[in-house]
Amino acid sequence: MGRWAQAQRSGGGSKAPTFLARMAVATMVADDVAAVGYNQVIHADALVPADFLSDPFGALGLSIVQTAVNEIQITFADTIEAGQAIAYSGATPGFKTPDTVTYT
Repeated sequence: MGRWAQAQRSGGGSKAPTFLARMAVATMVADDVAAVGYNQVIHADALVPADFLSDPFGALGLSIVQTAVNEIQITFADTIEAGQAIAYSGATPGFKTPDTVTYT
């Protein structure tokens, strides 16, 4: 029996499900800064600021700072207002895309 057949017999089964990080809550911190909380631990260094957009006005994210294990602060290129949404549309593995959360 070859190595492939042995691996198939001993391993088998499906892999454990992978849960995607998604934005759970967002709050305004300043006129151009929003704090975004995620549903799990994240690593902000993998995220691209320009993948975040203030909707409907279209202000692009300029920078991201990780403030807690599951929270980031995004600085936008323009002012943001309560009641708007943050839209994420990126290719970072492990993050739900597209994803949207309304901030207060």
